[in-house]
Amino acid sequence: MKKLYLQTNSALTDLNEVKFEQEIELQKLIEKFPELIPSEEIIGNPLLFLIQREFPVSTGYIDHLFIDQMMVPTIVETKVNNPEIRRKIIGQGYEYLTSLSFELTGKQIVEAAKRYWKSQYSSEIIKRLAIKDLNPKEIERNLRKPRLRLMLVADFIPRELRKFVEFINNASRGVDVYAVQLEQFQLDNKIIISVSTWGPTESVIHDKSISFGLLSREEFINKVNSSQDLNSIEKKTFIERINQILNIAEDRQFSVGWGTKSFRITYPDNKFVNKLLEFYYNGDSWVFFVPFTHRTPEINAIYHSLNLVFDIQNKYLDTKAQYKMGARNLYELSSSEFDVLYKILSTI
Repeated sequence: MKKLYLQTNSALTDLNEVKFEQEIELQKLIEKFPELIPSEEIIGNPLLFLIQREFPVSTGYIDHLFIDQMMVPTIVETKVNNPEIRRKIIGQGYEYLTSLSFELTGKQIVEAAKRYWKSQYSSEIIKRLAIKDLNPKEIERNLRKPRLRLMLVADFIPRELRKFVEFINNASRGVDVYAVQLEQFQLDNKIIISVSTWGPTESVIHDKSISFGLLSREEFINKVNSSQDLNSIEKKTFIERINQILNIAEDRQFSVGWGTKSFRITYPDNKFVNKLLEFYYNGDSWVFFVPFTHRTPEINAIYHSLNLVFDIQNKYLDTKAQYKMGARNLYELSSSEFDVLYKILSTI
């Protein structure tokens, strides 16, 4: 059990843990706030979109079925107050993975999402994944490879389960397994939520990232260097600017999510994690729009500055704008335009 303390000038007070009375409480919490799943600690830094809670398969009901922006299906299984958590949650999770891979099609998963979200389906995909729609063919490819995730979420993750998760990740190529400990603590009339994660080791992350085709900084730059569409000057400028962007993102502790063709930069803003920019190895650069309901004057000021660099045509002022737009080649920006972009990243 984690211990949290409140420090004041004169005292140190430990906070009381608030136990989940029933598993349904934890299930509904994840359904409402999928951002509790720590994307920055998962291979590929996935953005998660809920397909359905209590998703039916032949072996039972999956607590939560998610999909990410790379169309990778993700099972999230929850348990609370369960002394047999290792045996039950692992066995159950792998039964569900088997059912998912052998029984379902990408089309069925997309149809399930449309039934679950109804009229909010399109807006939620844009909000959660920053894409226009799910791709059933890509989902099906990941089901068959397989390329899947299993997230085991509980109020307590025992040491034996952490060791088992590490073993499974070492032994499994196509399935990533994570254990997430989620605890609640009382502070006056507020609840503080603590999240701890266990998953693949760094060496396994490297191997799996390669097998999944996910880029790293080195591989991104290699893609640029091997491009037949860019001349030597464009490559040199592009690589210099990519390195500057990644360095400032690291210094500012922004999250960098690597995909198969690009990387995106997200940054925290109060209780939200905002997607800001995405860069492709062909040179394209895009601006993400935060949903209008999450906007602050500071975010709008960032967009106003980015308007000087990208062709976003003040679209951020549209209350319905919540997608990425404004593609420009990073290597074609003038020095003054790139300086504006770099200054924005330096001062957020």
